[in-house]
Amino acid sequence: MPLLQTLADISGRGLFYKRRYKSIYTALIEPTNGWTPATFGNFLDSNDNAYIVGTTNATIPVAASIIVSPSGSFLSARSATPTNAVFQFYGTAVDPSGNFYAYDDNTPPGITKWNSSGVIQYRVTYNGNSATSIGNDAGLVDNSGNYFRYGGDGVNAFTVMKYTTAGAISWQRSYNILGSLIGYNAVSACIDPASGSTYYLFQYQLTSIFYPHNAVIFKRDSTGAIVGNVMNIVIGSMGNLGYLAVDSVGNLYMSFLNAALSTPTVTIYKINAAMTSILWTTTWSLPLGTSAGIMTMSFDKVGNVYFFLSRLTPNPDRLLKFDSSGNLIWQRSLSDSVNGGNGENIQINSAGDIILVGKAVGLSSGLAQGYILRLPPDGSKTGTITNSSIYSITYSVTTDISATISSASFTTLVSGTDYTDTATAFTTATNTNANAASLVTAPTTTTF
Repeated sequence: MPLLQTLADISGRGLFYKRRYKSIYTALIEPTNGWTPATFGNFLDSNDNAYIVGTTNATIPVAASIIVSPSGSFLSARSATPTNAVFQFYGTAVDPSGNFYAYDDNTPPGITKWNSSGVIQYRVTYNGNSATSIGNDAGLVDNSGNYFRYGGDGVNAFTVMKYTTAGAISWQRSYNILGSLIGYNAVSACIDPASGSTYYLFQYQLTSIFYPHNAVIFKRDSTGAIVGNVMNIVIGSMGNLGYLAVDSVGNLYMSFLNAALSTPTVTIYKINAAMTSILWTTTWSLPLGTSAGIMTMSFDKVGNVYFFLSRLTPNPDRLLKFDSSGNLIWQRSLSDSVNGGNGENIQINSAGDIILVGKAVGLSSGLAQGYILRLPPDGSKTGTITNSSIYSITYSVTTDISATISSASFTTLVSGTDYTDTATAFTTATNTNANAASLVTAPTTTTF
């Protein structure tokens, strides 16, 4: 019997067969002695295989990932060797050749690259410079296999590093906001993988009061040069939660949580590809007494926006679908039987299916579990998935969110400098560790 029960063998049973695997909606839930996922970034390859990263629940935690096929079958597992003292992987990225990249929180932190056979090609360690607070979601890769890391020092400098396919530093650039800043956070980044252009989002505040906060967005070309406007948008108070994404034609989407009010609000901004105007914003309120932990977005082939808002403890996660003009098409909730909702990421695969990944914590065993869920593009499939008697996921229709479309403006930020930063604080270590399936307990699969 395979490590994970594949769902492909049910494709010939009744109604499911009419639309092939696209109609087989699956959930993968790790056993109670499984692991803790932390999947951020692009986690689907060109064949729609999902790369889900995290750490094993072993006596000595080991950073590892599993690869799952579109039908839900277990393909392989990968890890860094325990002697590296790695505890967690973050920041998934997959290039067109099937190479997979992840960032870890070792001391010093590092980047690991595996080839399509699961053999480690390099591990690059970061030994410190101005970008001391690089975020866990930070990892981008272009179609040529160049990898980008970004982050900030928490004061006024935002740094990005580009690595070659061999793990050597190609360039390192920093953007410094001039003036006395009270707070600063590197929030999010995204990439146009074909051109190698990258986009960055961070927020800052100039006074000690709770608001206003400002969001700054800028674009670098493949050489590291800033192209076009450095956009500055006043966003109110946002509790350090934001997200940036780019669609297939270069439009940017920025989302922020505004926590200044008693009823928090979430706003999505659509920015044109030339970064010369904000096309629209759409805003809605969160349930009272909640605070969001993660926001992610993905797009289908016709430009619809799928927005996943998670960790709304104690309320369920929310999945919202908007058209390209900002109109809310439908909304759904996703909750587990333990903590309301603990989703992590969303991507739309080549068939248009919605792929969600997440985790559950606080189980009676004290260990976390992970899931991967495939849903139809129209949101029509709902139900509850149960794994034994201790954990279940419920996906249901909701109608309580009402989004309002409006306009917004920006100013061009001129009080900043862009410069070449030191690139000597990086070392490369070779590791030939192969697939490590024994480090990850085989998951189980169910359908609904």
